[in-house]
Amino acid sequence: MGMKSLNGLIVAALLMTSAHSFAANDMCVNAGEAAKSIMRARQENTDMSSLMAIVEKQEDEAFKKVARQMVMTAYGQPAYQTEAMQQKAIAEFSNNVQLACYQGTNK
Repeated sequence: MGMKSLNGLIVAALLMTSAHSFAANDMCVNAGEAAKSIMRARQENTDMSSLMAIVEKQEDEAFKKVARQMVMTAYGQPAYQTEAMQQKAIAEFSNNVQLACYQGTNK
């Protein structure tokens, strides 16, 4: 799945969670933090299935759908050897997720 599809999925799920009375900014910050955690796990070569097991334990179905897609997207990207490249991959992934969120909530 490309970033465009991921973007739409993230926005839809985050908007669904607005019932929890998060401001759009809070939703996007939270999405970025989740993205950082997921990509950090990817860069540490954490087993994908163990990460998916954590996602499946979540109760919010909309969150699970987005988190599953973020995991799959992160694991479709390379794991880097150097700390600098790992940090760059984490930051870029988080920023892409946040950008999609802000663009979706700004319509």
